[in-house]
Amino acid sequence: FENFRKQKFSRMTERPFVIQIDSSGGRNDTLFVRSNIMEAYQDSTERLVAIDSVTITRGELAAAAGVSIFYTALDSMILRRSPVIWYGTSTSDEHQVSGDSMFIKLVNRKIRTAYVRGDAFAISRADSTYRNRFNQMTGQEIILGFEENKIQRIDVDKTATSLYYLFDNGKGNGANKSTGDHVAIIFVDGRIDAIKVIGGTEGQYFPEKMVNNHEADYNLAGFNWKERK
Repeated sequence: FENFRKQKFSRMTERPFVIQIDSSGGRNDTLFVRSNIMEAYQDSTERLVAIDSVTITRGELAAAAGVSIFYTALDSMILRRSPVIWYGTSTSDEHQVSGDSMFIKLVNRKIRTAYVRGDAFAISRADSTYRNRFNQMTGQEIILGFEENKIQRIDVDKTATSLYYLFDNGKGNGANKSTGDHVAIIFVDGRIDAIKVIGGTEGQYFPEKMVNNHEADYNLAGFNWKERK
């Protein structure tokens, strides 16, 4: 550990581990960060920069990246170098997002908005009883909106493509694939309630007899679900 007081800068090496305890004393909102190198800046923009093999957990949010910049006062973070984030309150409400870079805004220690750019890919488990079925959205940009610990909306821009599974009284009922200039997906209680496709719309429906036990054949290009550890 090295501290440079005049420069308001410190540096830690050899796999440092940082814990920022929430002022309210709630462990669920405590920030845990581990990486190979960490640099802390106490200048006008206080921030913690984690470099190489970064892992982050905070409440229901977990993330991995090559570089993470956490802005303490702004309650936000930037993730770069193949970042992946996971979010969910249970195994039936799991979400994974990846891309070239991300900006995550938190409000009161909870994720509010995630902006993903470059080969953006969002995956949500479609149903806990169908473990191989994942709703998927891909495009050059994705914006995810959260409220009260649950995902509320996903907006996909630029070469937007979505794949989502249909259910009828809890039983699988095939899948829909849609493409367009913009795709907006609305969630209610963590499940898809409505999908809006705008501009250059094309859609395909795959019946249950085609999809059943062949889900992997319908995954979008770039699909890579990683179990949250």
